[in-house]
Amino acid sequence: IDVDYEQWDHHIVSHIDNYSIITWSHDVGWPRAEVRAQCLNLKGERLWLEDTLGLVIAGGEEGQKRDPGVWTDSTGYIYLTWNDITDDSLVGGIYAQKIDIEGNKYWDENGVKACYGFIGDLNRFYDATIDGNGGVFMSWYDRRFSSQANIYAAWVDSIGSTRWGLEGITITFDPNGGVWPLMEYDGHNGAYIGYPSGSGNQNVQWIKSGPAEEATQWEENGKPITVSVIGHPNSLFYAGNNEWIFSFKGEERQAFSQKFDTTGTCLWGERGKNVWPYEVSDYCAVTDNAGGAIVIANLFDTYYAQRIDSDGHYPGETGIVDDMENLIPGVCALHTPYPNPFNSSTQINFDIAANGHTSLTIYNLAGKEVTQLSNGFHKAGGYSVLWTGKTNNGGNLPSGVYFLCLKSGGRTYTKKITLIK
Repeated sequence: IDVDYEQWDHHIVSHIDNYSIITWSHDVGWPRAEVRAQCLNLKGERLWLEDTLGLVIAGGEEGQKRDPGVWTDSTGYIYLTWNDITDDSLVGGIYAQKIDIEGNKYWDENGVKACYGFIGDLNRFYDATIDGNGGVFMSWYDRRFSSQANIYAAWVDSIGSTRWGLEGITITFDPNGGVWPLMEYDGHNGAYIGYPSGSGNQNVQWIKSGPAEEATQWEENGKPITVSVIGHPNSLFYAGNNEWIFSFKGEERQAFSQKFDTTGTCLWGERGKNVWPYEVSDYCAVTDNAGGAIVIANLFDTYYAQRIDSDGHYPGETGIVDDMENLIPGVCALHTPYPNPFNSSTQINFDIAANGHTSLTIYNLAGKEVTQLSNGFHKAGGYSVLWTGKTNNGGNLPSGVYFLCLKSGGRTYTKKITLIK
């Protein structure tokens, strides 16, 4: 990747023929951005084009192609998806492209449109996976039909046809709704979609390729796989033996994982396994290739790992960190927001070393305060704030560079943050 160009939203996946496929958003002069990809062999040599800019998956003279994803299947085909906000000022869309290991495109030159939805929602809240027959599924969250967020799904078949229409099929229904969907291929001709529901549970729905009216396999709004635990999903993967593991952060930023089978039955208790009951900044899980999971959490800038076996047990049943005093950060810190640049919202994490007054404020380039995200007494520990690019009065701020300022313990910490509309 060329360091002279700004790139973001990088994703990487392994290929059956021992290649690595990387995709990213490539800046070509704000506000334009393209989706590009590159293929590397085991020696790190580039296979697509001689220069470092990679293969253009989705270009064009205007608009931003953002948040690309990449998947491969057992036949060697590569599938890429992205959010395109070119269409107009109100409606965005998720697009998809199918290529082979030589970089040849099988669908329309700039991809096929799979769905439309609100730009701000699609920018961060969609996922996709293969269908096992040469196509892809997508799921996303938007508020097209009401103020309540709902999840929808689309299917693009092997020849690039959008089979369920641009509105897709409804996965969640008011008043329950749902946000932040994750998808995982079911190993046959369908996929599981995991998401936090408006009813306060973590739910999963099973979909299959075929007619839209027969796509969802479980009851309306899916099956609850954790009860009375809401939060942000992080990982969904196949664990073997027709079982899947779903991991997420609880609303108090605890780390949870749950295992379920093809009937939607919870296998690790009603609420799953709360591996870290503390506040974690990041949490994810991967398969241990033995029916369990390797879970990883960031606690105050230190990463910890733990293994949950196939029966849901782990040493001490409390994680590898048992002394909360060891989790108090030794220094104050303001971490780089993610994503940055951002469009609809960005997550800001900061650490406080000692109890006391703390403020977190956003300033424009002229040094004028535009919003205050936090102001008051804080206990020592880690904190996380979501900023949606709005002022103190709820007004929308224009695109541009802003300064994030943390004041605590008599010291000031700053970070630069870029808002892109």
